[in-house]
Amino acid sequence: MKKITPYLLCLFSLTVFSQKLEKSKTHLKKKDLNIEVNSSSSSVYEEDDDSSFGEVLFVDLVAKPIIFLAKVVTLELFIESYLEKDGKHPYMELTPHPYLDNLVGDYTYNSTTYKPIRLDISNQLVFDAQNIMGNNLNAKFRFLQRGSIEYNQLYLYESIKGKTSQLFLHDITANYYRIRTNSFSLHYGLGASYVHSSVNKAYFTYKMGFQYFFKIPLSLEVEHRGTLITNDGVYQTNLGVNYYYKNYALKAGIQFYDIGNVNYQMFAFGGKVYL
Repeated sequence: MKKITPYLLCLFSLTVFSQKLEKSKTHLKKKDLNIEVNSSSSSVYEEDDDSSFGEVLFVDLVAKPIIFLAKVVTLELFIESYLEKDGKHPYMELTPHPYLDNLVGDYTYNSTTYKPIRLDISNQLVFDAQNIMGNNLNAKFRFLQRGSIEYNQLYLYESIKGKTSQLFLHDITANYYRIRTNSFSLHYGLGASYVHSSVNKAYFTYKMGFQYFFKIPLSLEVEHRGTLITNDGVYQTNLGVNYYYKNYALKAGIQFYDIGNVNYQMFAFGGKVYL
């Protein structure tokens, strides 16, 4: 019995590994839990005609100004601050590619070397320490200094003991670049994603990321994307470095996935071109 136990444990572990992508797809196929809301709790109460003068005065003089200020602060933080209009930030231009001539990152100020639109295309092979490998394709169409339309595609393939499984998904987001400096940029966006491979399910998606450019032709990049309003969704976090040569870059890093509440840790290696 003691000799059989290690064999059974090994066989069980192989079975678990072979079922990893299938487990993700099974979870994604489940319907999201609907939270039932009692109609009485969601009803809107009309303003009582007998409201006291003090309550009305409080709403007009305190509550409404606070709400207005909260909206202004939110817009200032997430879009553009009024205090920034006299600085360099609103006038940063998109560079043709990082480390061109004396430029450093994605943006430049008061330079004749800039580009109104740019296409960034990257592709990376991804693989883990077990049985999963795949490909991550990404394309960003950048325009008007502040915006981009991004397409991201992820394909994963698993094979063990003759059993194979695959997962294909992609998303598209509209991104806004909130912070734009010579050495640092930060962006966020919203969009939609779709999971194929018998899941056939669409999600609302959010995206955020930042990139820091060193004085040497090297940058650190962090990106995260995930699905909104769902219990079992798709989340992808990429940590990587880029080494630049002319309008090309070598990419390497680690990617973390949460697909249907199943976690993956993948190594990534590939390249990037700026057009």
